[in-house]
Amino acid sequence: MPHTDCCTLWEGISCSTPPGRVVNVSRPGLFSDPDSPVDTSMSGSLSPFLGNLSFLQVLDLSNLKYLSGYIPPELGKLSKLNYMFLETNNLTGPIPVAFQGLNQLKSLYLSNNGLSGTVPSDLFNNFTSLSLLGLIPETIGELKNIAYIDLSENQIAGTIPESIGRLSKLEVLYLNGNRLTGKIPSSVDGLVSLQFIRLSENRMTGAIPPSIGNLPVIRSLVFENNRLSGKIPSTIGHLTTLNAIYFSNNRFTGKIPASLGNLKNLQSLDLSRNQLYSPIPSQLQKLQTLQDLDLSFNPLALGSIPDWFKKLRLFRLLLSGTGLKGEMPNWLSSTSISTLDLSSNSLTGKLPSWMGNMTNLSFLNLSNNGFQSSIPDEFKNLTLLTDVDLHSNKLFGNLNPIFLKSSEFALGHYSSIDLSYNMFEDASMTTLETTP
Repeated sequence: MPHTDCCTLWEGISCSTPPGRVVNVSRPGLFSDPDSPVDTSMSGSLSPFLGNLSFLQVLDLSNLKYLSGYIPPELGKLSKLNYMFLETNNLTGPIPVAFQGLNQLKSLYLSNNGLSGTVPSDLFNNFTSLSLLGLIPETIGELKNIAYIDLSENQIAGTIPESIGRLSKLEVLYLNGNRLTGKIPSSVDGLVSLQFIRLSENRMTGAIPPSIGNLPVIRSLVFENNRLSGKIPSTIGHLTTLNAIYFSNNRFTGKIPASLGNLKNLQSLDLSRNQLYSPIPSQLQKLQTLQDLDLSFNPLALGSIPDWFKKLRLFRLLLSGTGLKGEMPNWLSSTSISTLDLSSNSLTGKLPSWMGNMTNLSFLNLSNNGFQSSIPDEFKNLTLLTDVDLHSNKLFGNLNPIFLKSSEFALGHYSSIDLSYNMFEDASMTTLETTP
């Protein structure tokens, strides 16, 4: 076989100059160039001879789809390695104990594989970034310099150790999509640099500790799809840097804390699918940056949408299953709302003609109510409307206002339409009138 210079002729290989030692092996499964992405997936297994690249600093063989087998322990000889990216492959077996010899390693990405066993307890001494699979050991608290932890979308079980509160430099903590149980550690207030935390899609229980209100630079709390319970702590109102709260699909009870009105930078608030009850605190009207509000499927027994809602500058308003009754308030016509979901309530009367003024509307769900009327002609003005669900009402008449938009060149075609379980006549013929 003719001699080839891997430093100049092999794609994805970089060498030092001088003396021509391999320092970077990067062949991820999806390589993007300025023109188009190129799929560079490879099959096979990791070669133990990679451990002979004694000057290697970066190893990126991520997202190769068909790369399988064990991680060779010989990789533990790479004493100069700073970054290892092996995520999103089909690797199996344990994380080699020999990885404890990676004294210069700062980032380890092993997520989205089929790895098993426990994480070597002495693995973490120098990391600034971490993404792997296994139980979260108590020794994670020794990662004094770590700024980024991503253990998402694995099969991690067990609890979050209290020692995690010692990570004072941690900025990002993603533990979503695992099988974590137990409570959010009360030591969370030690994460004084934390900006983003995701604990969603786990099996966590118990109340949110009041100490969470001591995170001075936090920007998002994502705890949705767990089994968290108790009252939402009022101390969250101290987190004035917060942009987003996602607490949906848990078991929270009690009232929405009035202190949330202090979150002057909040843009998204999702408390849907819990057991929260009225009243909605009027202090929320102070949230002038709020764009997205979802309180759906809580036993709020609202009766009507609070009048002070019109002071908010919402793009998305979702109040499905919150006990609304009567007619829709006409102040909605002057809003910039693009997503409106008032489904599964007891709204009645006619579909109001003023809805034609909601020209930013792209998603409308008024299903499972008691509306009894034809569809107003003014619906033709909703040129941005792409998703509409009016099923299970008492609507009648023709469907031309839905299918014939007033603009000859609407910015979007319909993605979904559900008008079932109403009293429309000859709906199939009417749908044929849709403008291509």
